[in-house]
Amino acid sequence: MNDCSKLGRVLTALNTMQLSDKHVIIGCTVLPGYNQSIGQHLLRGCSSTSLSYSPEFIQQGDIVHGFLNPDMVLIGEGCKEVKKVVSAPYHSTFG
Repeated sequence: MNDCSKLGRVLTALNTMQLSDKHVIIGCTVLPGYNQSIGQHLLRGCSSTSLSYSPEFIQQGDIVHGFLNPDMVLIGEGCKEVKKVVSAPYHSTFG
């Protein structure tokens, strides 16, 4: 089971701050559909704020190597602008 309660508390706190014109990127693994079904609802008071997804798949015990040389990169963008920014570092590595 995937416990997203801490992430939910962070998103709720951001909503309380009523962010505006921000891009929130989730870097941990969540259940498929979390951003659309729960995450966006938790940020409902944040105007012009997108929610994207780019988790790190890093093997414990080899964190630095895994971070610098990922086996795969997964990006679920909430807007095209974020896709460009989040994917840019990987273009030099993966072409």
